[in-house]
Amino acid sequence: MSSPNVPSSRKPGAPRPLGRSAIAFLVFAYPLLFVLGYALKPWPSAPAALWPGYAVPFIAYLRLPPRWWPLVALLGAGWEFAVFPLVDRFVTGAYPGLATEMALAVANVLTSLLPAALSRYLIAGRLGDSSFPNPSPLWLVVFALGVIPGAALGTYAHAGFTLSPALAQNVAIWGASAVLGIICFSPVVHGMISPSAPVRRTTARPWDLLAVGTLTVGLSAWLMLVHTAWATQYPPQFLFGVPLVWLALRFSRAAVSYGVVIAALTVCVASAQDFGAFAGMTSPGVWAEVVFPMQLFLVTACGGAHLINLLTLKEHALVGELGRTNERLHQYAHELDEAEDTARRATASDLHDGVGQVLAGQAMLLGALKPMVTGALAHTLLDDAMVASHEAQKGIRTMIQDLSPPELEETSIERVLQGLARLFDTRYRFKVSVHVAGTGTISEDLLRVTYRVVRELLFNAYKHSRTDRADVIVDQFAEHLDIAVVDHGVGFDAARRNSEAGASFGLLHLNERLRSAGGSVEFDSAPGQGCRANVRLPVDPVLAPTTRAELA
Repeated sequence: MSSPNVPSSRKPGAPRPLGRSAIAFLVFAYPLLFVLGYALKPWPSAPAALWPGYAVPFIAYLRLPPRWWPLVALLGAGWEFAVFPLVDRFVTGAYPGLATEMALAVANVLTSLLPAALSRYLIAGRLGDSSFPNPSPLWLVVFALGVIPGAALGTYAHAGFTLSPALAQNVAIWGASAVLGIICFSPVVHGMISPSAPVRRTTARPWDLLAVGTLTVGLSAWLMLVHTAWATQYPPQFLFGVPLVWLALRFSRAAVSYGVVIAALTVCVASAQDFGAFAGMTSPGVWAEVVFPMQLFLVTACGGAHLINLLTLKEHALVGELGRTNERLHQYAHELDEAEDTARRATASDLHDGVGQVLAGQAMLLGALKPMVTGALAHTLLDDAMVASHEAQKGIRTMIQDLSPPELEETSIERVLQGLARLFDTRYRFKVSVHVAGTGTISEDLLRVTYRVVRELLFNAYKHSRTDRADVIVDQFAEHLDIAVVDHGVGFDAARRNSEAGASFGLLHLNERLRSAGGSVEFDSAPGQGCRANVRLPVDPVLAPTTRAELA
């Protein structure tokens, strides 16, 4: 979609240009929303509690380059002279004077232009190019300062260019109605002219929607239908803070934006039209005292709802990104383990086919030479060489066994662990008993992880328990494996070990290996009471298909 203000290149952080249809929407939405403000007046000459129209030029100034601002101002003033006198004639029965109309046109331009200019140049430069600036305490200060000149000029013009005792109060009401209109309606207007943003997953559930909707409808019906004698002392609109906070914490930006509009309009219409809870509050003596506190509450509640929602969604986004990063790290750790196993098997094969064969050939050659040698010294040297060759072959076989354990060729977890038990018995004279309960098919990857984890735990028991035996207990279930490695040695402080504060490099690597497989380990131990390491490993793959696709 082309736009008259699309530059050849756009600076990073600059507002995204608006298309022609978006500009047309702003042009025609302005008078409609401005006329809506007249419905929020208790009588024709009274100040309105809310002016939605200011949201449209505010967004236009915020999103268009400054060279287009004069045109936006002229269009706003043009609507002021073309439409609003007719509205005033219909509402009040008289046309405003030319001087009053000119002053009001300038006041309306300033009321939206100055907050947008302050917002754009003090804050918006640090925002994303498609994000509406969300209200915050700083934004509220910027809005309040920006609307004062326009509010003062407009109120002065409405007062017939005379100073009156109520002038300061009316300036405050004008400014609050403008700030409230910008806060409530700008996100909705901005959402209508902006491309669809990626949908962020929220924590809302159907029952949340039902509860918030029921609460909002109930409060609206109460405000509209039920007269509340204490409404001026305890404004009933404060109850709208409950669904607004609920929306902010559980729902999307769009839901919060429309919820804020509904709440603000409900309160303002009920108060201006003398409905229900606000009955008797629209007389000139009462309205001025009621409307400004009500506006302050709505500004705080609506702006706070946007801010809470923004922070909540950012937190959800950060948690989601952290979760995705964590899944990637687990996947990378899993892939590194697979690469390590592949490298181990390749190295073991090279050692067996290379150095192992050379040493075996050397031993055979030395054995063949021995009958041919006659001297005692030569016999002694040949014997020493044969012993050294056999020792080298034994070392190579041990390395090959460590790099590519033959136990992993088994397909049964019991046989794999029995082979590991024989290894500890023959190499370290450390007795290991294996008890396996349950049956089922276990993948090759899970067998390898189980083997590495149990071997690390047994090796730690061998080095640190000061005992000569341990038990490995496996409970095999359909969804997970429960593995316990138990020794009755000296024990240790399990709380410190479970927190990984005092874990060795081997145990840190063990924890990461388990995390990459979706498993966990906990130690149950105390000084002098032995140790029980409880491992849980899921049978199914740890990563969901969507995550795998994301990582690809």
